[in-house]
Parts: sequence; structure tokens; C-alpha cells
Amino acid sequence: MEQTKMILQDAITEVLDKHGKEYDYTEISSLIDRWSNSKKSLIEKMRKHPNWNEEALAVILTTDEIRDIDSEEVSNTINNMLAYAKNNNIIIPINIWSGILILRNYHQQFMDTDTKVRMQYQQLKANEGQKVSRLLNSLFKKAGLDKLPEYNKLYAKVADAFNPLVIKRTSVLSVHPCDYLHMSYGTGWKSCHNIDDGCYMAGTLSYMGDEVSLIFYTINNDYSGNEYYNQRKITRNVFCYSDTMLMQSRLYPNNDEDKKTQYREIVQRIFSVCDNIPNLWIKKNSESLNDYCMNHYAAKHYADYIYSEYKANISLQKDFQLKDQMIIGSTCYCLTCGEEIDEENDLYCDDCGNSTVCCNECGEAIYEEDAYIIDGEYYCRDCVSYCERCGEHVLNITDVGDYYYVCDDCLENHYTQCDDCGTWIDEYEAYSISNGAKYVCSDCIEDYVYCEGCGEYYYALSCTYIEGEDRYICGDCYSDDYFRCEECENVHRNRERHEYEGKELCNDCYSEIENQNMEVA
Repeated sequence: MEQTKMILQDAITEVLDKHGKEYDYTEISSLIDRWSNSKKSLIEKMRKHPNWNEEALAVILTTDEIRDIDSEEVSNTINNMLAYAKNNNIIIPINIWSGILILRNYHQQFMDTDTKVRMQYQQLKANEGQKVSRLLNSLFKKAGLDKLPEYNKLYAKVADAFNPLVIKRTSVLSVHPCDYLHMSYGTGWKSCHNIDDGCYMAGTLSYMGDEVSLIFYTINNDYSGNEYYNQRKITRNVFCYSDTMLMQSRLYPNNDEDKKTQYREIVQRIFSVCDNIPNLWIKKNSESLNDYCMNHYAAKHYADYIYSEYKANISLQKDFQLKDQMIIGSTCYCLTCGEEIDEENDLYCDDCGNSTVCCNECGEAIYEEDAYIIDGEYYCRDCVSYCERCGEHVLNITDVGDYYYVCDDCLENHYTQCDDCGTWIDEYEAYSISNGAKYVCSDCIEDYVYCEGCGEYYYALSCTYIEGEDRYICGDCYSDDYFRCEECENVHRNRERHEYEGKELCNDCYSEIENQNMEVA
């Protein structure tokens, strides 16, 4: 959990930095704790879905989305055909011209009853349910346009304009904290919940901290990473779920009912799987929402689901029995000091949002939320430095080499100076010389040798080289464990020492003398 919390902290602060928002790391930690406690039940439930993505904290699906007929494209393609007729001196009969104009302003794929009647009034045959593109083709042919060389090319564009396009989308049902912060991070649109200048930006924290709210959105299908929250949303819909109740709020950027139906069915299927219940739901319209939902007393989000014009709805299982209402939203807390937020249009409390203080170093007036507090005093960004060891902003730093700067505390606790050349050394990189009597850096250690007797470094000239063992020994280890043979003058271990006529001899020299004595005898 601690590792997950650090990952979420990095993600949240990255989003806040992207939008120029100040924060305190302690408050971000508290924000994550509140989110985790509130969303715990939802997360455990959603983990049961086979498309759950643990890194994204979301259910990820690839879905087909039908793009609506573009009214502007319909008009443009028909106008191009009419211009083509005029340029080729084609005179279109008045009733056919009128029929084409009727269809130019009719942006549906199939003919309805009212439009059929209007076409018949122009003495043109039309059938209810007939494809509009085919009817246009017959009108163009009656006018003689099909005889022109570019007709097929232009008509193909008209037909395409009347055929809704099926597009692959990535659909995301998320409880990731950053998806609440970026709930209005749209492709060419934003809502009042955007954290740049939204008049309900605190609503992102309100939704994040409750037990029921989820963010459903779609993005382009070509994204393959896990930071879905950083992708601009094509559409976004807030859902709330609790005890087999599913509330669907307003859809952004356009509250299109067909898309809402598609998205609602997707989310219904997800929770049918997660709760192991039948995918059988009864939909109730916004008039019934008050029976099943209520706002948290301190919520700061824009509750568009309470307004009938946005056509929110709630879905219930067939045999549903209401236990408790869903409570939507939560208390919001200042990102810098942790006090409760009073205004919907801020991520900070009244004291932190607009108050100014003076820099204790240069005297410049700065917003309190932009100031750094060191030893109880406020400082501006220009008067503080960043310690690359502990990550804190401080007044004084020291370059410890290779342009790496640390504060006084880190310097005292984690660094020492080389006693030979004076450079600063990280505590883990310093070489202890003679039981810590001095420390040297990796460059100066070349003047020292390692005593394999006691495991310490010593100045090379103060050590003895043991040729037979190919190693150096310090003076203390030499005195305790070695001696120099007075016959061959080589250094040997004490266990090889022999005394003969007041001399200290090694094994070889002592054996040689003994052998000589035996031959004489």
C-alpha cells in the first residue's frame, strides 16, 4: 500500500504542477488517505471485473461508438453537388430542387413520416424508413446529374455524410484520483469542474472523497499506456453506484441521449459482473432521484443531476429494496494547509487562497500559497534553494561535487571532507583511514593500502608488504602476528617463529640449521 501511495502522490502532484497549483505533501498524503478509505469498497468490487487495470485503477474497455450524422457535412456535400450541377448548366426541376433542399436540412439516416409527407407534397415518391442517401440518389438521377463525369465521386461523399460512422473508442470507468482532478480535461471542451479556472473546481475533490462517484470517459483507441488520466477526454459522464443503485448524471460535452444510453448500458454490465447480479435494470428518470440520492452537506461539486433539463437517471435492479440513500460528494480540504474549503471555485481555504505574506529575506509580497515556510518564516521562490538529498527547500546549500547541492543538515549527517584534498564525500563513499582517524575520497585512497589483518586502510609507507602472501599489513598487525627472520630477513607469521641462540628464525632457516647440526654430529 505504501508503494501505491507514493505512486499516487507522484501522479497527483504531477497533475497539480501541470496546472500551476500549489500543495503541501502532507495534505496530498491526507487526500490520498481520504480517497482510499472512501473508495475502498468500490475498488474491491471493481477488481472482480476481468478488464480491471490495477495501475489505472479503472475498468478499461474497447467499445464501438457511433458518430452522429454531422449536419454541417451533410449540407456541404449537397451544396457541392448543386454547385457542380450549376457549373455544368444542369437545370433542376423546381419540385426536385425543393425535395433536395428538404433533405439537405434533414440530418437523419432514414426517412420519417413527417418528411415523407413533405416530399409527397412536392409530388416526389418517398417511403417511411427509406435511406435518405438513396432517395437523394434518385433525385440527382432524375435531374440528370448521374451523366456527369464526377457524379459518382461527389455522390459517394453525400452517402457517407448520411451514414453514421462506427468508431473504436477506449472507454474507462475510473476511481483514480487524477481522473477526478482531470474530469474536465476535454478535447476542445471543459466544464465548471476544471481546475484551471472552473467556478466549481473544488467539486473534483468533492467527488474524489465520497464513496459512490466514478468517472466514465472515452479517449482515442490508439493509447497504450496506463496514465489514462493524462489523456484528453472525448466524452465524460459521472456515475454513482451503491447497493445496486446506479445514477447517471449529465454527459459532457453534449448531453446526447443516445450516447448516454450506450454508456449507461456499459456501466450496468460492468457492475452486473462485479456484483454477480443479472444484467436486468429498471431505469427511473430524474424525478425519482431525490428518493435515492442526496448531496453531502458540505459538498462543493455542481450537482447537475438535480436539474431536470440535464435528464439524469437512476437504474435499479428489478427486485431492489432501498436501504439508504446514496450520499454524493464530500467535505473538501485545502491542498496547502488542510483546512476545510469554503468556496466552490478554489482548491484552497480562504486564508490560503488569496492572502499575501512578506518574504523574510528580500521583503517581497507573495501569495501565502506560493511561499516556502522555513523555521516558521515565509520565503519567496528566489530566496530559497533546493536540497537534492532530502528534497527540501532551504536557505543554504553546499555544492558537494558535480553540481550536486545539499542543505546544511544533510551535509552534517551524510557527508565528510577528505582529510587529504578537502573535497566533500558521501558517507557511503568515504574510506576510513586507521579506525576513523581520518577519511579520504576515492582519488586519494590510491595513496593508501588495505591491511588485510585488521581490515583498515593505512598510509602505504607505514605498512609492511608480505611478499609470501602478496598483501600489506599495518604496524599493529605486524607487531601482533608477524616477525622478521634474522637469518633470511623475510617476514613470516608468528606461528613459524623459532628461537635459536638468541635469534628469531623462520621454519625454513631453523630446519636448515638443525640439519647442519645433525650432519656435524
